[in-house]
Amino acid sequence: MFHQGKNNVFIGDLRDTIKTDPTSLLFFASHEILKEVSNHMDSRLSNIVTYRNWGAEWPAMEMTKLGVHKAIGIQAASQYLGIDRKNIIAFGDEDNDMEMLDYAGVGVAMGNAITPLKNIANTITLSNEDDGIAIYLEENLGI
Repeated sequence: MFHQGKNNVFIGDLRDTIKTDPTSLLFFASHEILKEVSNHMDSRLSNIVTYRNWGAEWPAMEMTKLGVHKAIGIQAASQYLGIDRKNIIAFGDEDNDMEMLDYAGVGVAMGNAITPLKNIANTITLSNEDDGIAIYLEENLGI
C-alpha cells in the first residue's frame, strides 16, 4: 500500500513505487530511524550499495549503487568536455562530497563542512550561509 503525499512525496513500499532502476535514493527521517537503516545496510547490503548520512537540520540518507559517487559524474563530464582534472574546483560540505573534493584539482570545503571533509580539502572557504562559494571565486579567480 502506498499513497502520494503532497509535493510528489511517495510514502509506502518502494517496490510498489519504483518502476525503473534508480541511480540513487534519498531518505529523510529522524537520526534514530536512519541509524536503524544504517545498521541494516551494514549487515545485509554493504556488498551492493553505499550509503551516506548527512543533513543536521534535515537528517537524510543517500543510497547509491556501490562505487557510484559525485566524482564519477565529474570525471565523465570533464572527459567529455576535455577539461583537465587540475582545472576543476569542487565545493562541498557533507560526507557525500568526499570523493568529489578528492578528485578535483582544487577541493574546497565550506566553513560549515564536516571535519573529515575539511581534512581532505585543499582549502576551506566561508559557510554556505556566508556566501562561501562567491567569496572564494571572487578572491581566487576574480569573478
